[in-house]
Amino acid sequence: MSRIKYSIHGGHNFFIGSLMLICLLSLGSASAFSQDRSKPETIEASAMGTDTQMGREFPVTLTIYEYSSPADKKILAEAFQDGKDQGLFNALSKMKAVGHIAVTGTLGYDVSYIQEISTPT
Repeated sequence: MSRIKYSIHGGHNFFIGSLMLICLLSLGSASAFSQDRSKPETIEASAMGTDTQMGREFPVTLTIYEYSSPADKKILAEAFQDGKDQGLFNALSKMKAVGHIAVTGTLGYDVSYIQEISTPT
C-alpha cells in the first residue's frame, strides 16, 4: 500500500512541476496572448522529471479551450477559505474543463481553471 501512495505522490509532483513550467513558458510568449480566441491555444513544452524520473525530459502539451472568468477565481478563493484543500478540490471538481494537459502521447487531465496574466510591454 505504501508503494502505491508513493507512486501517486511522485506522479503528482511531476504533474505540478510540469504545470508550473508550462505556466512560466506561456508568460514569456507574446504570441500566446495575440491569437484568435475562437480556436483552442496549444502550448508545447518540455518538463524535467523528478524523483524516480530524475534527469528524464518529457514533452508536455497544454490545450486551452478558454480562460476562466474572474467569478471562477472568486468561487475558488471562497471555497479554499471555507474548506481548505478539500473545499478547493470540491469546487474544482464541479467546474467544467477549460483546458487539457498531458504528457504528449498519454491521456492526460482536464484543467478546470486557467487564468490569463498580461505582462506589461
